[in-house]
Amino acid sequence: MSAPVLRINKLVKRFGGILATDHVSLDIAPHTIHALIGPNGAGKTTLVHQLAGTLMADEGSIEFLGNNIARLPIHKRVARGIARSYQLTNIFASYTVLHNVLLAVQARSGSSFRFYGSPFNERELITEAMDIIAMVGLQGSAQQLTKSLSYGEQRRIEIALALATRPKLLLLDEPLAGMGTSDAEQIVHLIERLKAQTTIVLIEHDMHAVFRLADQISVLVYGKVIATDAPDAIRASPAVRKAYLGDEETL
Repeated sequence: MSAPVLRINKLVKRFGGILATDHVSLDIAPHTIHALIGPNGAGKTTLVHQLAGTLMADEGSIEFLGNNIARLPIHKRVARGIARSYQLTNIFASYTVLHNVLLAVQARSGSSFRFYGSPFNERELITEAMDIIAMVGLQGSAQQLTKSLSYGEQRRIEIALALATRPKLLLLDEPLAGMGTSDAEQIVHLIERLKAQTTIVLIEHDMHAVFRLADQISVLVYGKVIATDAPDAIRASPAVRKAYLGDEETL
């Protein structure tokens, strides 16, 4: 069995007297989709903040590829191979799709990253950016301004920006939020394809998508992991159904 890409050990985050992350321990296997589910306020996004480095843990360790990164700042985690998408789109709306992705590729490579340096002068960067744009299915929209695209297409651009960092671990925080059926289906297909390239930690409230995508599911309630298992076992778990109270029919 392969060593875990990510090993979380007794992670704690306190806000005053509240334990938002309550001694969480998880192993994330390589090239899998590991979903985090739970009621609102369960601590899912707080946990992802700690993995990404936007929040520092109060206790515990986060081992990424065998190294404890719990005290590393965001940029150093990105450099080591951790990328994140957010609940809200985080792109340059007045730039083209290509320009958005090109800037992300340039930032990662450090190539010609000067005040007056233009990424459009670097053919290799353009080729890589176009490959990423094709990967998320937007090659026909590369020259369009991102603000002219649908919300679902903008979410795909954000995933493309994360992919430009060449992540070994991709953190997806509600990638289907606010989408219609057609856009959501395209994102689900994209996430399915990405598993061949990287490991994914997924927060998502759409339970149909979660059970379709995930190899493993961890259930958080009040900051604690109450279950981690394969989707069928999570679906059948009385403890999980009880924790969701009125939402068990969704499961």
